[in-house]
Amino acid sequence: MSRIFFGLGLIIPLYVIRFTVFGIPTNLLEIGIGVVLLIYLIQLRDYKNLLQVSKYWNPKTIIFASLLILASIGVFVSEELRSSLGIWKAYFVLPSLLLLILSQMGVKYYVSLIRGIIGSGLVVAIITIAQVVVLGLDSAFRPTALYALGLDQAVAQGGFANYIAMYLVPIFVLSLSRRNIPVELRWFVIAVLFTGIITTQSYAGIFALIGVLVIWILTRILLSQQNQQNLITSPIVKKYFLPIIGVIIAGITVFGIWQFNTPKFQSLLDMNNRNSITTRIQIWDTSIAMIKDNPVLGIGLADFQRVYAETIPYKYFPPYEWLVPEPHNLYFAFWLHLGLAGIMWLIYVLRYTIIRLIEAIKSNQWETYWLSLSLLSIFLYGILDTPFWKNDLALLFLVILYGVVGKRKKPSLGARLGEEISSF
Repeated sequence: MSRIFFGLGLIIPLYVIRFTVFGIPTNLLEIGIGVVLLIYLIQLRDYKNLLQVSKYWNPKTIIFASLLILASIGVFVSEELRSSLGIWKAYFVLPSLLLLILSQMGVKYYVSLIRGIIGSGLVVAIITIAQVVVLGLDSAFRPTALYALGLDQAVAQGGFANYIAMYLVPIFVLSLSRRNIPVELRWFVIAVLFTGIITTQSYAGIFALIGVLVIWILTRILLSQQNQQNLITSPIVKKYFLPIIGVIIAGITVFGIWQFNTPKFQSLLDMNNRNSITTRIQIWDTSIAMIKDNPVLGIGLADFQRVYAETIPYKYFPPYEWLVPEPHNLYFAFWLHLGLAGIMWLIYVLRYTIIRLIEAIKSNQWETYWLSLSLLSIFLYGILDTPFWKNDLALLFLVILYGVVGKRKKPSLGARLGEEISSF
């Protein structure tokens, strides 16, 4: 089963391979999840306890069950019933069933899934880098997500490149944990993922990486104070921390120099015309108006583009963007799609993740630390974009959240010291 979970993580981007089964729209990823569920049921011997509610009742259940309930309400609120049912199935039901199965299995299966996800990110990053190298090294070219290959380049570039970055950023953070990658491949994987993010030219992705870097620096400062060590002369810092932080800072600096004279960056300096900032301001302002019109229940799971197109002319005419799939903000998206309870759920998860991160630092639980930091990278990215409302992004978010809320035994002193070294 470990290899099966690894393979499932590896095929997450292949949800783009779509077809129908008995008239029901589905994709390769959903079939993969279905195969895992089927194998689990076949291997299960104790069917009597399968439906016992008490068997599954724990803090994880409450968090994920409440999200599933909110998503179910969002289906009934929506005026796009068929599309909402598809989102409900793909973003919430199947991931929840997968995580429910994982809760009844050992930790090694979850680790296999995480490693498969990192492998999928590696493949996506390599394809992204190859596009830039082969198709255009000039600053005007942006890579295309897998599902957009073959489309008109005027349509496929730009926004789709942002989706690549939204997928790669949390995976990059996961790759920083030595436990998730074989030692001989660690630096190669980290370098490829980082380069893949840079080549998307996603400023929101760079913003999230800088946020992760700041949290990482604060973590090292806190650890040096706890251990009463000099931050600069600490052997752990010299061996692991400083080289990695140096590479990241150098990479971001090179990215800034590369981008400074590009039309994309220069347009940001002109706030009187269309650019990614002024466009987002219009989208955010319109999203706030939509929230005011639907503050309690929201607009449903699949209705943003329709309601946005109906609302934007009353705010801006002509708008910079007529058709927008999501509000370019994770928090607005949860409020609009899942209502007031949805944004409360998201804020609770954010608060819980921060607490888990702090607890992990204090108790040297580095597995939890990297999972929490990966989830926080999504929250940081969510300030400027919507890194959830897509098949792969939703599953990635929920899988990482599952690891964050998991119970873990406090390691012994020797294990804590060894893991601290291996984690940095």
